[in-house]
Amino acid sequence: MSKQSTKNALVHGVYSSDIILAWERREDFDGLLSGIRLDFQPVGTTEDNLVFDIAVLHWRKRRVNRLLQVGFLQTSLAAQLEKSGKRSVSGIHKSIG
Repeated sequence: MSKQSTKNALVHGVYSSDIILAWERREDFDGLLSGIRLDFQPVGTTEDNLVFDIAVLHWRKRRVNRLLQVGFLQTSLAAQLEKSGKRSVSGIHKSIG
């Protein structure tokens, strides 16, 4: 992986090989992992590795959702929705449609 692509992965955070990025809290990831371990109660190294992978994938899914929310909030549509004050789908549709 080139130096530039590594930098892009870290900046974007989605494809980063780092599990916990600088703006994220290790305690939050550890809590998620603990909860998933309690749910699945892995036995042995292979099961524990699978549980860890599930936690990592869930963590990255959360990250993607946050990035999508931040991206959406920066759009003109988000500004229109906020200005309309509407909360229902039909109200939003009438307001901007």
